[in-house]
Amino acid sequence: MLANNFWGCNMQFGNSQCGILIRQGISHLLDKVKFSNGGPSIAGTAAALDNPVPSSAGLSPANPCNWDNGPIPSSLTPVLGASFRSHYPADGTAPCVVGSAAGTAYHLAAASGATSVWQPSISDLDFCAAAAYFIDAGLATGVVNPSTSASTRNCTLTGLTFTPGPPAPFQVEFFVRQDNTPRLHLGDSLAQMICALFGEGYNTGCAALKVDHGPITGFPGFTTSTTTVDLNFGLYTAAFGNVFPFDSSLYLGYSSRFVSGISSIKGGTPTAPCSSLAVPTASAGNYVYMCNTAYDSLANSMEFAPATALTSSDCNSPTGTDPTPGTSGQPVSAVNGSCQSRLDAISAGYQAEDLFGRGAYTLPLFGASDQFGYLQHTPGNTAATWQRVINHEGNGIANFFTWLNAWNSNPTQTGTIREAFKQGIRSASPYIASTVWDFYIVGDIYDSLHVVDPLNNGLDLSWMDVSTIKIPPSGLSYTPPTGTVLAYRMTLWPGLTWQDGSPVTSFDVAYSYLTLLANGAFQSGGASPLAGVTILSPNTFDLDVNNVGPFTRLFVTGLSIFPGKYWTCGTGTQPSTGSAPNIIPAPCTVPATVAQNQWSNAVTAATNCGAACYPVQYALGTAPLASACYPNASLPCSPPAQCNTGTGLSVTGCDTSHFPARLLNADATKVTATFDPIANHILIGSSAWTCGTGTGLGQACAPGNVQSIGVGQSFTLQRNGKGIAPSFPGDYFRSSGNLALWLWAGGPNLSSNWFSIAKSCFGAAPVTLGSTPTVSSCAHWQQGIGTSGATTAPGVGGCPSGTTPCGISVGTNQLSIVKLYSVPVDWLGSATGSASTWNTTPPQGIIALDPLLYEGNAPNPLPAGYPGFTPGGVQTLSSTSGCGSAYPAGQYDC
Repeated sequence: MLANNFWGCNMQFGNSQCGILIRQGISHLLDKVKFSNGGPSIAGTAAALDNPVPSSAGLSPANPCNWDNGPIPSSLTPVLGASFRSHYPADGTAPCVVGSAAGTAYHLAAASGATSVWQPSISDLDFCAAAAYFIDAGLATGVVNPSTSASTRNCTLTGLTFTPGPPAPFQVEFFVRQDNTPRLHLGDSLAQMICALFGEGYNTGCAALKVDHGPITGFPGFTTSTTTVDLNFGLYTAAFGNVFPFDSSLYLGYSSRFVSGISSIKGGTPTAPCSSLAVPTASAGNYVYMCNTAYDSLANSMEFAPATALTSSDCNSPTGTDPTPGTSGQPVSAVNGSCQSRLDAISAGYQAEDLFGRGAYTLPLFGASDQFGYLQHTPGNTAATWQRVINHEGNGIANFFTWLNAWNSNPTQTGTIREAFKQGIRSASPYIASTVWDFYIVGDIYDSLHVVDPLNNGLDLSWMDVSTIKIPPSGLSYTPPTGTVLAYRMTLWPGLTWQDGSPVTSFDVAYSYLTLLANGAFQSGGASPLAGVTILSPNTFDLDVNNVGPFTRLFVTGLSIFPGKYWTCGTGTQPSTGSAPNIIPAPCTVPATVAQNQWSNAVTAATNCGAACYPVQYALGTAPLASACYPNASLPCSPPAQCNTGTGLSVTGCDTSHFPARLLNADATKVTATFDPIANHILIGSSAWTCGTGTGLGQACAPGNVQSIGVGQSFTLQRNGKGIAPSFPGDYFRSSGNLALWLWAGGPNLSSNWFSIAKSCFGAAPVTLGSTPTVSSCAHWQQGIGTSGATTAPGVGGCPSGTTPCGISVGTNQLSIVKLYSVPVDWLGSATGSASTWNTTPPQGIIALDPLLYEGNAPNPLPAGYPGFTPGGVQTLSSTSGCGSAYPAGQYDC
């Protein structure tokens, strides 16, 4: 914890010299290679790390040999020499190269072993190096015996300048995860080494170091204070999953923009080194409080570089060279010529790695492959195999697409996919969720605008929107928010609804983005460049951003979208209780149902208003001073939403008669670390799974209707659309049934004039059902899934006499479906593959369009007829059963 005090040394958010020296010393206390190769439960699946990102994240490891640069006390020069650097080869000679063998950093020789083989003994060079750094930091004056003979050498510290023991800062607190075997042994081993260094033996805890064991849910550091820096831990055995691309760690994890930004630590000055853009939050991404202005500058240059690498076509006439594996890596000067001589992301990222290593801000140790298991088949039934399990590139089989697609004809528990979590969740709130288990639940309930291709982490796909268009400021018809460099224009999926049946609107998107950012939600980091949201209609909006880089679209479109009506205080102000300095937010002055009605009425008013209310633009204003917000005064500390004015912008749209900006502020009682959306009955989203149904929606999915469940207890989520026939209202918008409906409407071949063609068929006599392909434009829309299987009896309504029934005349229902998808809708929504090219160039990992679909409450697979339908063209029958029967016995796409 880089804001804490270690044995009398104030770390100063990672900037104090004594703090750097202490961290460099600790970095010598474990042999990473031996631990990775022989550590419990990770041998054979792990590799040592010297950088906070694995090389698989797309960035070569920095040359670490110049990081070990502290002065050596004269008493230890006979042991260690004149400099640490002399123990490493010259730059450009392995391992002192770009892409070096991991385990090189802060490592002088193989550990000879103490209680474990990866621990240096008291005579090992690395143990003595740690002692040298601690002496330089002012914690001690010497060692027991700095002999040149290893047989008599003892580098245990002597002459301690403080008395170890509680309270802090002379007893540092170390939280060791006990729910992860490798990290348990790692933490205990490191604790033993620190205690041994202070002369207290190889003990897991001592006067100088208090060790707490617990699960991830017991770690106090994830909950950050919005009013102070809570110094509730010193060290922690942390880990990060799916670190791809490399900015997800280097920027989102360690930029000081993502600390809990209380006013006393902000400003980018030596006494207040954290970013002025940080906001107070109960769930900070940078919970270690690393605040280094030089690092922030490099991380920002990386995040918003003009291109990932010099070879990019985004910039012309590049100069310099990106760090090349096998070279020294010094210096790094790669820039993009036509892109304002800015570093590309690779070079800026490399320099950020290098600075990070020199400051030893954390101690990267190893990266491991996670292994997941699932039953090949139902026990005792070898024919009942699990199919369509998705092995996500970064997350393994435990991912949204597995739960969306996995299927078994006869599972152990009928109609149920069972997932085993190693532990419970911390929070189901989109504002607080931070662990992978939190996001398993949050991701099942809430959708995001885009999703990441599970087999290509670098590719995002449209999900809640039908397409995304990039528009420069010069192409906008309105005045964008100050600093805007690009707008991402999106149109929401047609007919998209919340699980309670109400429509998802652009206002919900604006609410989600603005309040997640205003309250510093753990997941909000990717949207940090958002300058504002401009709403063009109830279902079309622009995300206006003030910075763009190679990772921006991937992350800015990945936030949870949730219904604002359940999380706002409505049009009133936020009340409070108490008196300064003990003011806390109080529940809203109006009942939740009133706030929900105020939201719904505002959406209706803005919708009915039409063009006069659009475009309307919302952004975050300036947060109040600390003296004017909780806990000093009765205002929330987060930046408030405001309505912007300017050329081309509607003022009417955000007046009190339509959609005022006050609705876009979160209820301050609902963004705290302890708020439980299940207990408060509002865990309601738009995604594939629901928490309860009917009157139990939003709450009835956990024992006791609370988010904190015990060991052996379960969350029970239900498929969104269960019990509803495919394509009927209430089915999940991304279900196979709705894909079948999209294909029926026209699918990849759909064009905007098809609605006119379908409209011309209105009321035309229905055609007899049959398996013979037809060139009739009308017959297709008279049959199949879009008719819900309805038929016309022979001799009735224009159906020819005889024994064979007909489809039904094209009516308002079929026309509404064709119109719905005539936007047109791109089911894939990929930058590298669209609906029109699905068959020829699908995105990586996605198969060519296969009309064989599976859906609940229907015959499986759904029978396909003519998936290549073109009005007036000769159709190609895909099945011998044809369309001789009405759907669902017959085909869905006739």
